[in-house]
Amino acid sequence: MNGWHTGNVVVSYSCSDILSGIADCPKPVTISSDVIGQVVNSVTTDLAGNPAEATVTINLDTSDPAVTTTITPLPNASGWNNTDVTLSFMCEDTGSGVSRCPATKTVATEGENQELTDTAVDNAGNETAVATALNIDKTLPTVNAEVLPPPNESGWNNSDVTVSFECNDALSGIATCAAPVSVATETDNHVANGDGEDRAGNRNTASAVVRLDITPPSIHALITPQPDAQGWNTDTVTVSFVCADTLSGIAHCPQSVAVTIEGVGQVVTGTATDIAGNSASASVTVNLDHTAPEMTASTSPEPNAHGWNNSDVLVMFTCNDSGSGVDDCPSPVTIATEGAGQSVFGSVNDVAGNGTSAELTLSIDKTPPVIQVTSPGDGVVINGSSVVISGRVTDANEITSLLLNGAVLIPDSDGNFEYSAALNSGDNVFNFAVTDIAGNTSKQSFTVAAVINTGPTISSSPD
Repeated sequence: MNGWHTGNVVVSYSCSDILSGIADCPKPVTISSDVIGQVVNSVTTDLAGNPAEATVTINLDTSDPAVTTTITPLPNASGWNNTDVTLSFMCEDTGSGVSRCPATKTVATEGENQELTDTAVDNAGNETAVATALNIDKTLPTVNAEVLPPPNESGWNNSDVTVSFECNDALSGIATCAAPVSVATETDNHVANGDGEDRAGNRNTASAVVRLDITPPSIHALITPQPDAQGWNTDTVTVSFVCADTLSGIAHCPQSVAVTIEGVGQVVTGTATDIAGNSASASVTVNLDHTAPEMTASTSPEPNAHGWNNSDVLVMFTCNDSGSGVDDCPSPVTIATEGAGQSVFGSVNDVAGNGTSAELTLSIDKTPPVIQVTSPGDGVVINGSSVVISGRVTDANEITSLLLNGAVLIPDSDGNFEYSAALNSGDNVFNFAVTDIAGNTSKQSFTVAAVINTGPTISSSPD
């Protein structure tokens, strides 16, 4: 082909002579080594001694051309490319020379073990087939980030978070995938990144935003109005709550609570929740008593039926409170002053500050009435069988009873009285008893001697 041989060449001769004939014809010559332009010269003679010469030029190439393939860029250590690949060829042939060398080509198709075959030919027709295997993956792997535990609907977590990464690649496969990332520090916008790389060197990144708040919100309970020093209120109490959260913010703060029911140790609790789901509670104790204590006043001794006492009176106070309790009940008071309609007042507060009072009126008369007999005098001798007794009773208040030897006397408005009494002969004793409205009694006695003249008496008896 093209003056070239690719196998052993046998040069054979054909000799002829039409007159004397051939004396000696050269034997065949075999050429087995590659040669270029090798001249094979042989001589023959006829029987007459005449020579003849034949010459042939031999080109022999039994070797295939050499082909060197260059891959640009070179595959990585895993045997993969992640871009288009250019194949370029360099062909050499030391014999007949290169007739055809494969053209440079670019391979853009993704795939594993793609086998590409090309052929180089020398001028003698020797061929060299070149096979190139390519692994091309230009597609990025998929990388997904997952937050565990999942955030709430507001995007917040309230416990330590682990961000894990899942990597997948459908062609060359995953070479590396990011390790999980732990987030334990509070943050409102921490970005956790993770890379995944396939065996071809394609790299992709996934991110997850972590909002972490593990601190409960603050909550304070306030009482309005403030209780007194003993911790009591006497009117409706409003318990309000103040909530704050410096990171995720407040999601719920309790409404104010009105406490209207009386009672001791009423606990009002409110719970605050932040957006991350952390919660905290605050409580206050409300003591509410808006009912005044009960208070009564009593006396010892009790007044008589007319409302009077005739001795010192002990005024006692009884206090009761079923709520906060009695703070200080007044001590008993002894009233010794005489007089009518004396007002005795006492007041008491309960521990909560509710107050009440009790009042009573006393009439005291400890002075007995005075009896003055103006006629007759004590020890007077009366000649007769009767006597008129007169006199006067006096008292700062009202006289309710005047008795003379058990007989009821009724003095006039000025206290004067007069009474006619029968006399017996001899000493007659008269006993006065006078009582005022307070029950004070005075007694007085006097004696009247009676001389009664009587006629003679006669008596008879039978013999």
